[in-house]
Amino acid sequence: MNKNTNFDNSINCIKPITPLECVKKIVADLFNIFEKMRDVSGMYDTTVEKHQQLCTTIPKQIDEGIIKIAVVGAIKSGKSTLINSLIMDDILKRGAGVVTSVITRVKRGDILKAEVIFKSWDDINHEIEKALTLIPLNSEGSKFSRSSSTQSLSSSATAVSSSAFTDSSSQSLFTRNGFDLRRKNDRRFLETVRSTLFLNQWREDGSEICGIGSSSIESEFHNRAENGKLRQEAVLISNALDGYENVKNFIPSDPSYIQNHLHSSDLSHILSSPVEFTGENFLQHKQFTGISSNAFFVKDVIIHIPYMDSGIEFADCQGSDSTDASHISQIQDYLLSANMLIYVISSRTGLREADVKFLTLIKQMGIINNIFFVLNFDFNEHDNLQSLLELEKHLKQEIAYCVDAPDIYTLSSLFNLFHRLKHKSQTNSNINNLLQHKLSKKELSMLKLWQQDKELVEYTTQKFKQFEQALEQKIEKERFSTVLENHIERLRVVIQGSRQRTNIFMNLLSNDLQKVSDAAQNLKQLQEQYKRFGSSLDGSISIAVQRIKNEIRSAAALFFDKKSGKQAVDVKSFILEASIYSEKYQEMIANFGFNHALYCMYQDFRSELDAFMAQQFNPAVVEFIHQQEDYIENEFQALYQSCYVEPSAIYPSVQSSVKSEQEDNSLIRRVDLNGAKRILGLTMPKSSFATAYSAKIRADAMARFTFYSFMEILAKFIRSLSAANSSSRALKESAKKIRQEAVRSVMLHFDEYSTYIKDEYLFLLVDAISRDSKEKLLEIFQISTVESKSIEQLISDECFDKSSQLERVKDIAADLNLLEV
Repeated sequence: MNKNTNFDNSINCIKPITPLECVKKIVADLFNIFEKMRDVSGMYDTTVEKHQQLCTTIPKQIDEGIIKIAVVGAIKSGKSTLINSLIMDDILKRGAGVVTSVITRVKRGDILKAEVIFKSWDDINHEIEKALTLIPLNSEGSKFSRSSSTQSLSSSATAVSSSAFTDSSSQSLFTRNGFDLRRKNDRRFLETVRSTLFLNQWREDGSEICGIGSSSIESEFHNRAENGKLRQEAVLISNALDGYENVKNFIPSDPSYIQNHLHSSDLSHILSSPVEFTGENFLQHKQFTGISSNAFFVKDVIIHIPYMDSGIEFADCQGSDSTDASHISQIQDYLLSANMLIYVISSRTGLREADVKFLTLIKQMGIINNIFFVLNFDFNEHDNLQSLLELEKHLKQEIAYCVDAPDIYTLSSLFNLFHRLKHKSQTNSNINNLLQHKLSKKELSMLKLWQQDKELVEYTTQKFKQFEQALEQKIEKERFSTVLENHIERLRVVIQGSRQRTNIFMNLLSNDLQKVSDAAQNLKQLQEQYKRFGSSLDGSISIAVQRIKNEIRSAAALFFDKKSGKQAVDVKSFILEASIYSEKYQEMIANFGFNHALYCMYQDFRSELDAFMAQQFNPAVVEFIHQQEDYIENEFQALYQSCYVEPSAIYPSVQSSVKSEQEDNSLIRRVDLNGAKRILGLTMPKSSFATAYSAKIRADAMARFTFYSFMEILAKFIRSLSAANSSSRALKESAKKIRQEAVRSVMLHFDEYSTYIKDEYLFLLVDAISRDSKEKLLEIFQISTVESKSIEQLISDECFDKSSQLERVKDIAADLNLLEV
């Protein structure tokens, strides 16, 4: 949102400021105290220096602790418009026909800027190769040729996948260098693939094709793509072709490609970097979020807004009802790091089956508790408030089956956006001045018309205000627990130990010889106790880390067990029970040939398997990871409590000197998983699954097609033998091979994913938490372990001006007494 969030006062400061401001003020005050310690001989040592470094990192870690809010919902439910209305600007692309094709993140920045991060050429080409797997090169009625007329790939027995294409050209498609969209011949071939796939798709649904020109075909292709009527791989191929010219100069090339093109006369597109849009060009970023052909090449989009709250990030996600399994996986990956969700439901459609499925998925991922529901209504769809209230009541009853006591806010995002934009243009309050968003005449007319319905206007205004207030309160709570709480706990230790240090030095600088002797003896005991505690702590943590890792290793082996594990059994059952072959593919053989039928059968099954993995397997993996995180947290919490020593047991003088301060039994006992992840830059493993079928399917397909071709010739001479029956058997046998390779591919994925989750995520998290726990436990002792040389100097130096030093220590003590957390 576009203003700083106000927090409840949960830290006692000199003046009523927010906890975020209070923490930063305490850090600044501690810096001043540490600097004063430098003026006292022996008081500023390596221990104080370490805590000063800790305080240096706290503000940065607070600023990096962004609360992530995912805005999800079905296609065209109004997600982008809602975010625009919350940030009070028309930043994200919206409107009829616009579909968000890539997750767009909106966060605070120094200047208004859009960053578009593109996929690598390797990733782009890999996705295209996947879509081309088992592409029909020579179906009856369509010969695919990918270069000049002298370079044809029309072998009558060829039905191969992307990596099996061959010809004699040094730049031929699918040589050992693979497919590359940057090669003109490869794009020419892909164009032929698109045209043929589209024509066959058209024929399959009985549409007419006679008399239609290429431009009409292309237009109809995109219409069907947007309506989900085309195969996903055909849409992907079309997007790759249509977006190439628009984005080619923005995508950095892989090192091997640069090396192979060092003598090229034009390397500008090779050495390019992720693009930034600023100033007058800012709004051009919309080309890469709302245009699907351009969005195909985009990996991430980040919008930086200078007038937005620095502690939050909105993510405008793709439609939860997208037929593209990769979109669902991308949403899942973001949800893994999200702190809360806003689920937008259009009043035109209400809660649909796709919404229920997605809500179930969210529940399985364990993030259903931090969710707001927005019923986004269109003024043109409702005659009066009563009909809207009835819809709201019905929707609340439906959502209650998925979420207990759901918070639903019925409002019109578009009305609130128009209203705020009009107000900004009238008051000239746009901080940036670069956008100058003004409503068009049509939008002004719509707003004027809607404002006549005073009941609906009053209702949406009220609900929108309530929604913003509830969202701010939730952000406050999440920000404290996620970002501030651990820092506050650590500052308590620093302040408490610093007080003890001042008491020790006041005694060491005293003229009372008994106090000096007692203080010196106390310090020696603390040092010995610190050494014993540190040695014991090292052993305890090492044993605990080994035990925890062994438990995680065993749990992962059980979860990913390829023979009897539930997930493996479920996936295998899905693959073995899936209806890969059906009679519709036999009809395709008669109309378009064996190759086309095989390709469609393979791609249809692949899409179903990818969807199954996204909807069933991925949430189970997320739940497993959350379980292991809870286990790690609980184990280290128990370890911490068993090793924890009350500060009063180490230096009781603190308890007597600060009698008004109540002992907090929860002092820094909270294991900070989020903090450890931020420090390491650790994110949960990506949930996306990519089917990686081997060449066995392709080789088998070639054999089947060759066999079918032979049977077709033989059928001309032997009437009793049916070529159609032979092709049917060949297709069924190919389906069996696809099943076998699918199982092999998924089991390989199990091995790789299990290893990655353990070694690259959970084990790293265990190591980070162990280091953090050790540091927190040792801090209680360390702050009072004054170096021996300092003690000896203070005691033995008779010429030392103790009185002036004592006054400085008392000044430090006074400053510390003002710091309460």
